[in-house]
Amino acid sequence: MNRPVTKNKGPRSAAGNAIWNAFSTFWGIAISFVLAPLLIKNLGTDQYGILLIIWSVTGMLGVMNFGMGEATLRYVALYFGKDDLSGVNRVMGSTLTFYLVVCLLAGTGLFLGSPYLVNVLRYQPTRPDWWNGCCGFLPSSSPSASSRGPMAPFPWRFTATT
Repeated sequence: MNRPVTKNKGPRSAAGNAIWNAFSTFWGIAISFVLAPLLIKNLGTDQYGILLIIWSVTGMLGVMNFGMGEATLRYVALYFGKDDLSGVNRVMGSTLTFYLVVCLLAGTGLFLGSPYLVNVLRYQPTRPDWWNGCCGFLPSSSPSASSRGPMAPFPWRFTATT
């Protein structure tokens, strides 16, 4: 079955793509300006700063794929088009190995660097008010909670009855 060939609209589609890309960039900036005061008010300046660091690290890790996704897509399509499944397996194996090595290096760096970052920022972790509402059931390191027994973090108790 033959599919109809569609023609590229040339510069017109490129201009449309550029306009949509510019719109998405400006939309992201506008959302950031609207949400920043709300986040600062609800999180506080310390937690907002930590959130910005997390977003920055996430953005840097997103760049660390080095175009492997696009290259993998290209070569898998190429080898699959030639019915060379061993080539597809080699490409997928190489890609997965690359991502495994990059993730292990990045994870190790973040794990080893986090105590240094905490010391540099002089961050004193505190639990905000919303913590008790949504995460208050998690174990606490405070001596008062641990001295009340294992059910101390739970404000309720469920008892099974027959």
